[in-house]
Amino acid sequence: MDGILAIDIGSNTIKCLLGRARGGEVERVFERTAQARISAGRGRLVAGAAEIISEAAAAFEAEARGFGENFSTVAVATSAMRDSPQGPQVAAEVFRRCGVRVQILDGREEARLSFLGAMSDPLIDSSLPCAYFDLGGGSLEVVFGRGGEVGRSASMPIGAVNLAREFLKDPRAPVSERDARAIEERARAAIDAGLDFPIPDFKILAGAGGAVAAARFAKKALGLGGEENRISLSQMRGLFGGVCALGAEARKREYGVEEGRTDIVPAAFACICALMEKLGAREIVHTFCNLRCGLVLSSSSGCG
Repeated sequence: MDGILAIDIGSNTIKCLLGRARGGEVERVFERTAQARISAGRGRLVAGAAEIISEAAAAFEAEARGFGENFSTVAVATSAMRDSPQGPQVAAEVFRRCGVRVQILDGREEARLSFLGAMSDPLIDSSLPCAYFDLGGGSLEVVFGRGGEVGRSASMPIGAVNLAREFLKDPRAPVSERDARAIEERARAAIDAGLDFPIPDFKILAGAGGAVAAARFAKKALGLGGEENRISLSQMRGLFGGVCALGAEARKREYGVEEGRTDIVPAAFACICALMEKLGAREIVHTFCNLRCGLVLSSSSGCG
C-alpha cells in the first residue's frame, strides 16, 4: 500500500509523518519536525514564510523518497495561515516554489481530522465517549465524540504563541505572578466563549500537540508519579507554576522543554490548566496520534 506524507504547517513548527493506514491505525515510517515559526502574531505571517514552508516540505519529500516509498503528499495549514489575509498568497507561492499544494483548514475540519487521528491510538478506548484537544501556537481545538463519530467541536483563536506575545514582554525571563494570572484569565475567557454550549458527557480527556507533549516530558524529567502518558490537574498546575518561576534556559535544563518552546511553555501550560478546569477533568491522557495521523487515515480512505 502506498504511503501518505502528511505535512502539518502550524504557527510554531512544520511537522511531517510518512505513514500507512492499517486497520484503523497508522503505521509510522518516519516523522520529522522543523522548528519554523511562521506566525508574527495578530494575523500576520513572518517575511519569507513561503520560503520557510517550501524548504521544509522539499526536505520532507526528499527524505521520504530515501525510504523507497511510493507516497502521496498531503499538506495542510492551520491557524497561522487561516487567520492571516496573506495565507492564500503564501499557499500559492509554496506551490510555485516546490509543487506542494497546501490546503488551509478551517477550525472544524482541523478538529475533525485531529479527533480521527487521536482515536487511532490503541492506548485510548475509543468505544468510550471522549473529549479531545489539540493546543497549537495559534489556536485551541476541542472535540467531543466517540470512535470515529465527531459530536460538538470548537476552535478557539488562542494558542501558546499568541498568548506569550500578548502578555510576556520578555518570554525568556521568569513570569511574574501578575502576568501568570493575566494569561490564565485570558485563556479562561477565550475557552468560556468558545465552549458556549452544554458540555457533553465524556470519560476520557485526550490531548495532543507539542504543548501537551512538553507537559508529559516535564513530568518525566521531574520524576512525578503516575502513568507516563497521564497528567493530573494538580500536576499540571504544579508544572505551570514551576515554568513560570524559571527563565528559558532553566526550563530547558530542569523541565526538559525543547529549545523552540522554552519561551511559550508558560502560556501553553496556562491554557491546559484553564481547559481542564472548564471541563472538570481530573487528568489528561497524552497521545502522539494527532492531526497528521488523521490526514493519513482520511487520505488513505478517500474521505478527506
